[in-house]
Amino acid sequence: MTRLLGWLTALVLWGGLFYATTLTEPLILRQRYEIAKHARPDAEYQITRAERLTPSAERYKGRFHKAGNTERLEWAQGNQLAILEWTVIHRRSPFIHDGEPIIVLPMALQTPIKQGATIRMIRMSYPLGYYFVIVDKRGEVVGVLEVYWNT
Repeated sequence: MTRLLGWLTALVLWGGLFYATTLTEPLILRQRYEIAKHARPDAEYQITRAERLTPSAERYKGRFHKAGNTERLEWAQGNQLAILEWTVIHRRSPFIHDGEPIIVLPMALQTPIKQGATIRMIRMSYPLGYYFVIVDKRGEVVGVLEVYWNT
């Protein structure tokens, strides 16, 4: 009887843990952008071109391009080619190689992104992922992109 009670207790605890995990996952998904907004950036960039960037809950496949100090992400979003291009202000570690495939999730864009805004790149806990926190000239966060590469 004691053994049965022990197994039943373990099963109830495991079920409670699973239930708690399923309840907290949506909260974590909502909060990841808030955490990224306040994290220390690994790099900062100044936007030189932003075309056809629209918020979406979909992930898009694209490419990273590099030409000297200018770098660019391109991805097909619907029937249009979305482009985000920047120049490097500072970076502590190397980024993606030229021509690498990427995946972009433009989920938290609030306003049209303008030339001159700043991108703060924050490395995710996922090894090949980055948050691109977009800050306008007034210092307000106007969007967050998730960028994964080589996946």
